[in-house]
Amino acid sequence: MSRLSAPFWEAILSSLQPLVNLPKYSRGELQDVSLEGLTGQLLADLRIRLLDLRNSNKLLNYTHSDRAKTQVRIIDAQPDFLHECLTSGKSLSFRPLPEPEGELPDERSDAFLMALDEARRLDPAWIALGQEEEDVTSDKSLRLDRTIRDRVRSEMGLPPAKGGRLASIADWARLNGIEPTFDLPHPVIDEDESDDADKEIQTLLLPDNLQGKLAGVLDETRTAQQEMGVNLLHLAIGFLEWVETPQAEKSMIAPLLLYPVELDRKPMKAKGQYRYYLRGDAEPMINITLLQRLAQDYNLIVPPLEEGDTAESYMARMTKVIEGLPRWRVRRFSTLGLFSFSRLVMFNDLAPERWGG
Repeated sequence: MSRLSAPFWEAILSSLQPLVNLPKYSRGELQDVSLEGLTGQLLADLRIRLLDLRNSNKLLNYTHSDRAKTQVRIIDAQPDFLHECLTSGKSLSFRPLPEPEGELPDERSDAFLMALDEARRLDPAWIALGQEEEDVTSDKSLRLDRTIRDRVRSEMGLPPAKGGRLASIADWARLNGIEPTFDLPHPVIDEDESDDADKEIQTLLLPDNLQGKLAGVLDETRTAQQEMGVNLLHLAIGFLEWVETPQAEKSMIAPLLLYPVELDRKPMKAKGQYRYYLRGDAEPMINITLLQRLAQDYNLIVPPLEEGDTAESYMARMTKVIEGLPRWRVRRFSTLGLFSFSRLVMFNDLAPERWGG
């Protein structure tokens, strides 16, 4: 083992202290410092510095945005169904919400039609249109009809509509039998999703919006691949909602498991429309940046991803780790987006077990 004189170590350590976190040694302790030991401490400190532990890092503080063209959120899918597909090379396609066409479904009920007929019969403007023999398909008639329908909807306690469409995407989803929450459903005993023949995953987007978002994700993925030579596209399953202190005004969310995936598309019959496919065949990665932040600031030790772990089992373990922390919880979100891991490769390469530290 290499040992050098105390004056030599004093000179070396005084120059390194401003750059890295090293313990302060007394002159007597310096006699026992080895070159190998100091190298190990230097590498350990530099390894931590590879991780961006600031709140601005989206691996610690991810922002979901309806307007962002680089992310798509998944709803109404079992996490372990996604896990099984994306670790075994099975392709998944994306399903939009139905495009609203013609009358809203809840305006076809007998109760609504009876109330609408009564409202038209009592509405002076509608009566006047009839006296003027106005074409019922004219813009003027259609606008008035929509106004009367909206009034009837309000009186019946139905979700508000705008221009013949429900004003809320959430209400439109519910009307089509889709629960619009971003928290994925919990497992159902004896339910087998492996028989899902079409392998479609539901989104909370209308067809044109879904096309635009997926096109944006694909363009950004290809650009990153060309410029950086790496695939940044991942499907995140599970997010940790956390706060720096119990008094913090705003909570943050950080992805837990990240599945490397590829996105492809094939043209559909409609001009300019594509069907997008998601595929993955690798095991997920845990968010090492989050784990390091939790260990450093909160002394929370998160178990590593073990063989046989699934999205459900890992989220369950994470829930136990944060048990008792106010305003901390595991969210069952799933988001397709771009996540940068360039420094994490070096972080893993500098692990003590790899260099003998």
